[in-house]
Amino acid sequence: SLDAKVPAELQYEMFIEAGQLIERTTLWLLRSQYTKLDIEDYIREFRPRIEAIEKNLDRILPPPALVLLQQEQAANVERGMPPALARRMASLDILASACDLVQIARTSKEKVEDVAGVYFEIGSRFDLETLRNAAENIAAESPWQKSAIGVVVDDIFAYQSALASRMLRDSDHDASSEAVGRWLAARPNIVARLDALLTDIRAAAGIELPMLTVFTRQLRYLVES
Repeated sequence: SLDAKVPAELQYEMFIEAGQLIERTTLWLLRSQYTKLDIEDYIREFRPRIEAIEKNLDRILPPPALVLLQQEQAANVERGMPPALARRMASLDILASACDLVQIARTSKEKVEDVAGVYFEIGSRFDLETLRNAAENIAAESPWQKSAIGVVVDDIFAYQSALASRMLRDSDHDASSEAVGRWLAARPNIVARLDALLTDIRAAAGIELPMLTVFTRQLRYLVES
C-alpha cells in the first residue's frame, strides 16, 4: 500500500506510470521467443536479475543518465514521495528495458549488469530514451499512425538491444564504456550520419514521425555494419 502522506493526485500518477510499465512488460512476454508462458518460471528467472539491475543503477548508468535519474528522484521527493519510493518511481522508465536485458544476458551468458552497462551507454550516446518519449508524445491522427508510432518505439528498443548484443560479442565480452567507444569509432560514417540526424531532430521545432523513421533506419544500418 502507498504511504497515506503521499498526495492522492500523485498516487494516481504513480498508478498510471506503473500500469504503463506492466503493460509493456506483459506485451514483451507475450511476444517473446520463450516457448511457453509460465509465470512462475519467469519470476524465478527475471526477478533476481531485475533486482540486480535496480540495485546497481548508480554503477551501471552512464553519468548523463545517472544525473537525470537523481534529478527525477529529487523532484519526486519534493512532490511528497518518501525517498525510497521516489527512487523506485524515477527508475521505472529505465526498468522498462529490463526484460530485454535479461534476455540478452540469457542468450549471451553475460552478467546482466554488464549487459545493462553497454545497453545504457548506447542509449545515452544516441539519446534513445528521449526519442522514444518523443515518439510516444506524437498525436496520432489515425489508427494507422498510432500503429506506426508503436513500431518506431519498438524498433528503437529492438535496435538498442541488438547493438548491445553485437558490441559485447565483437569486443570479446568487454562491457566498458571504452569498448563501446572503440566499436563506434570503427564505424565513423554511419555514426556521423546518426549524429547529424540527431542534431537536426534536436533543432526542429517539433519532432515528427518521419524524422524518427529515418533515424531508426540508420540505427538498423549500424546494427548490420
